[in-house]
Amino acid sequence: MEAAIQDLFSPCDLGPLSSRNPIVFLPFYTAYADDAGLVTEPLLRHYKKMSASGAGLVVVEAARLRHSASPYGISAFAPEQLPGLKQLVGVIHDQGAKAVLQICHPGRFPFSPGGIAPSEVLAFGEPQLTPRAMTEQDMDEVIEDFAESASIAVQAGFDGVELYGATGYLPASFISPLTNRRTDVYWRQPGKPRPLSSAGLRGGVCEDWRLPGRLPVYVPGVCSGRPGH
Repeated sequence: MEAAIQDLFSPCDLGPLSSRNPIVFLPFYTAYADDAGLVTEPLLRHYKKMSASGAGLVVVEAARLRHSASPYGISAFAPEQLPGLKQLVGVIHDQGAKAVLQICHPGRFPFSPGGIAPSEVLAFGEPQLTPRAMTEQDMDEVIEDFAESASIAVQAGFDGVELYGATGYLPASFISPLTNRRTDVYWRQPGKPRPLSSAGLRGGVCEDWRLPGRLPVYVPGVCSGRPGH
């Protein structure tokens, strides 16, 4: 038991990242970004405290994509967002922790009209919030949006990105037969990741030419580590 406790506070490798310990601060939504999705002082103070807690790796909450339709959260898709994101990385690194940006698309759960999903399935029991079934153009656009946000994360200095695919958000909705009722190539097939599943998105992000070969792309519950590994 004593050895295990010592290991908990010992340097380690998390995929290709070297961390001061294996403790990970997991992301949760704070609502501290402003209405434009820009980093604010409360957000910087929050992540400074979390990084000072001793965790080796800090995962920054749900950054929204260009076409996510959600009015909430940090934005990570345009150059004007970079100064704040760089500040955010800076306060985390200053405390000795690694910084990973979680990027996500809410899919059928944007909490506002305009959601998209594999199929048109009622959300929240509110007909006006029923998402539109995605076209193939939507599929390509979303993959590009994930890659674009990952590129912004690289430019901001993050040590990796996490593709959020839980709680019914867009990647998860491609896995469930309750929300994916398609009959085309985007239908769920056992053992074969769909382009808009978490594993499929990871491939799309890693293959994008803008990302360096060693950028860690983490997909919780699916895979982690270097692109292509």
